[in-house]
Amino acid sequence: MRSEAFVSRTRVLSRMSLAMHDCKQSATNFAFAGDPFVAESFMESSWQRLTALFFIAWLCMCLPVTAEAQIAGTAQQPIQQVQNQQPAIAAFGQPFPAQDTKVVAALNQILAAWESHSQGTKTLEADFEHWHYAIKKAPANVHATKGNGVLKYSKPDKGVFKVEELLFFQGLGAAGSPPKFAFGVNPKTGQEIRLGPHWVCNGRELIEYDYQEEKCKIMMLPAGMQGNAIVNSPLPFVFNLDAEDLKRRYWLQLVASPIVGTYLINAFPKTQQDRSQYKLVQVMLDQQLNIQTLVLYPPHFNEKTAPDKDVYQFKNVKRNGVGAAVARFANAFIPAAPPKGWEITREQLPVPVATAPPAARK
Repeated sequence: MRSEAFVSRTRVLSRMSLAMHDCKQSATNFAFAGDPFVAESFMESSWQRLTALFFIAWLCMCLPVTAEAQIAGTAQQPIQQVQNQQPAIAAFGQPFPAQDTKVVAALNQILAAWESHSQGTKTLEADFEHWHYAIKKAPANVHATKGNGVLKYSKPDKGVFKVEELLFFQGLGAAGSPPKFAFGVNPKTGQEIRLGPHWVCNGRELIEYDYQEEKCKIMMLPAGMQGNAIVNSPLPFVFNLDAEDLKRRYWLQLVASPIVGTYLINAFPKTQQDRSQYKLVQVMLDQQLNIQTLVLYPPHFNEKTAPDKDVYQFKNVKRNGVGAAVARFANAFIPAAPPKGWEITREQLPVPVATAPPAARK
């Protein structure tokens, strides 16, 4: 007998299939990009670091248990760049025309499925690849850095984000040869540095390790942002997704995907606070509604003059471990002491100020 979840998933797919015939909005300039997790443009503040960490964790939470095999087969598929015009992002109001009712219904079905699935996740871990485009660090269409790493999350407020290998753009090769990349080098010792950004959140503190600069920053979370209250942080995508809250803070648009057999959702922030972090977030789903690719566009993004962006792909996703795996998993959230000689700083994170959507501010 078919389960209720299976029937619900089937209905979502059916409605999406019908809706996509009516979805004439072309996908925005969706292309591979990459750097570690420290895109300078939208990671300026500590809250941006924290919320981006848990944002990506939530996206991984939405992957079903069977996603490992499905993503493994799609992660290596090339992402083709499309030359469509970047949609205008209005200062106020919805930045795209009203969508067909069938498309809106399909989008609501997807959000409901995400909400139901994410609330059942207690722990997760996943491997990821990350590309970052930065026009000041590499030519257009060449990623400035590429990182491989691991992401771990434990409900409600513990997380680990660690880039285990980080390659930097070194220059263009000879005609017809690929660009050159290399690991970083410690300016003091001359030794090769493979590790990139590494963050640990233990529920009370956010600890950031900078292996390039040999610095460790310990940021204390305010009491009101610990535990379940952290869902009120600047990104509502984080834990236990609330579809209505997501729609309240973001204009969501289901668009035609540039990749056959996938679906693409654009999320445009409504509030000034959210717009200070992202101009646009794109999530690509496969036909089974598994998250395949995530693209983050910083506030200053411009297709021609500032095409900076970050792209993530996920694989080897594991959810809700049991037995000994749980104990081993818990140890990941115990922050390690920084190496001897590192500079250590401490600071108290302020409580982020909530901002209402422009339409609500009269």
